[in-house]
Amino acid sequence: MTSTAPTDPEQTTPDAAPPAPAAPVPAAGGGAWKIPLPDGAMPCGFCGVAVPSPGREETYSVIPIGTERHGQVLPYRGDSLDFAACGSCTARHREAARVLAAHPSVRARFGTDNAQHRLSAAFDVCAVLGVRVPARLEKNRDLTVNMIMMLTEAGVGSRWTSMFVPVVTGWAGTAQCAPEPWAHVDAEWRRELRAAFLRVLAFRFAQSQPDQEVPCPDPGGCMLCGVGAVAMPATRVAVLGGVDGAATFAWTARSAVPSSIGGKALRGRVDGYTCPTCERAVTEAGSFGIAAMGRSLAEHLDRAGKPEQAKRLRSAVRLDELAGLVAHGVGGGPASREPWEHVRLGDGLS
Repeated sequence: MTSTAPTDPEQTTPDAAPPAPAAPVPAAGGGAWKIPLPDGAMPCGFCGVAVPSPGREETYSVIPIGTERHGQVLPYRGDSLDFAACGSCTARHREAARVLAAHPSVRARFGTDNAQHRLSAAFDVCAVLGVRVPARLEKNRDLTVNMIMMLTEAGVGSRWTSMFVPVVTGWAGTAQCAPEPWAHVDAEWRRELRAAFLRVLAFRFAQSQPDQEVPCPDPGGCMLCGVGAVAMPATRVAVLGGVDGAATFAWTARSAVPSSIGGKALRGRVDGYTCPTCERAVTEAGSFGIAAMGRSLAEHLDRAGKPEQAKRLRSAVRLDELAGLVAHGVGGGPASREPWEHVRLGDGLS
């Protein structure tokens, strides 16, 4: 199999990141997740526990943009709200900074401060779940980026401050704290966190796996070249949620009049899917037809070690020079292992 899907992780990973669920809502009226804040203490803005007499370097402030009242969000008119960082959360976020120090390209991509914020939030997910942060992240740039993309929003939504920013929720109390770390994170939210973290583990496992074949949604294969599956890096398949999600990304649904792709019928349509190579050829040719098919076949000939034949195909400027070229979807039949197996070179095609 020689047809491959695009492999640029900078293009795939961000778009593939699943949206985080809505912020957690502690059980209404339940007091187990919050207790009165001791005198002189501040709540940790991350895990929620009381931080006794925090120093200035341990505190920070946030300013809400709204406040929830009777089911409505009204403009916030109060002062900034102060929070602290407990020792455990501080240490965890310093570890995130240590990992980022080993990945200047990640800092450049997200911005140093934003990268620190995002990876710290991802590490917070591990803290909520009580699992270890994946080992040797400082030597694994792609897994670091994957954690940022998969876990940032969920981590931010798990923090104590999520009850205060951007909107002060109806159950938030400035004179309260969590009785133990992350007690405010409810069971439903924890299930969402576990699902997100499992996607990270799936990505880490995929890093040690070979490319995967992603079959065409149509058993007949690509409607132009006939190939039945494309190769895709296992990490990309993991990011896209498995083979089905990868197929949606890799294969493009198309419809054409048979005569435009080498058939004789002038009416009716041929429906199917194009592989990434043929779809790229369509884009380069500017139309879905013989010219695109010639480009795709020429690329296949280059990969097959037949540059002279590929050169002659590319030099063809008149459509009748490719009159013998017929799309796989016109004749039907099963998908092929290699592209263009249904075409016999010669008769004006070589």
